[in-house]
Amino acid sequence: MRTLAIIRSKGRNQKLSKKAAETLKRAPSQGFGEGMDDFRDLSTAERLVVLRALKNKPTKHRVKELFGSWRKALVDAGVLKDGTWRTSRGNGLT
Repeated sequence: MRTLAIIRSKGRNQKLSKKAAETLKRAPSQGFGEGMDDFRDLSTAERLVVLRALKNKPTKHRVKELFGSWRKALVDAGVLKDGTWRTSRGNGLT
């Protein structure tokens, strides 16, 4: 029963991470959404998409329990290519 709950939690996180990354055009940081500045450059439609995704965002503790780290959660969701972050030299998104 616990294994099924973990699989469902991982699936929800994958969808959330993917949707947020597609809207933001970058990988969201673990603390994304905790400050108003995170939404400053987004249109109203983009804000709604991200806020709906964040509604089900797991706690930092739950992410660590399920994946070990936020980066690993993003890799698992297919948001980061080879575990790399977006930088000025290139884009780590897939």
